Amino acid sequence: MNFNIVNIDISKENKQEITEKFNSVNAIFVAGGNSFYLLQQLKMKDVLQELIEFANTKIYIGSSAGACITCPSIDYFEDLDDKSQAPLLNNCEAMNLIDFYILPNYKSKEKYTKVADEIEKSYNNYKFIKLSNEQAIIVYDMKNYKVVETK
Repeated sequence: MNFNIVNIDISKENKQEITEKFNSVNAIFVAGGNSFYLLQQLKMKDVLQELIEFANTKIYIGSSAGACITCPSIDYFEDLDDKSQAPLLNNCEAMNLIDFYILPNYKSKEKYTKVADEIEKSYNNYKFIKLSNEQAIIVYDMKNYKVVETK
């Protein structure tokens, strides 16, 4: 797609370096990993707001943890990710780009499917979208989106 690729390691770069890289690209891909650790690093480097502004004006692509942090909060994710990996995270408020909650990797492993189903029951006031590894969500704005599948 002719994108220039610039790697950013949030844990190793400072705010100025990260912000300069955000400003040098038209799309960002935020990979998976531990959602709590990712959110902690974005908050510690004070770049969460910049990432939100980027996502509202350019292309944001999130995979697994990168998708979960687009939700209002990641508090529901404790049974899927190890929160102890982010001991300095004082709250789970995330990007709040969408008005629903993502449960990624659904049906990829029995563990994820079972835990996702349990989370959905426990947080019955949340609107969840379960995504298999063959699915993605295209978000147009906070309330308008569609689920697409690679099959």
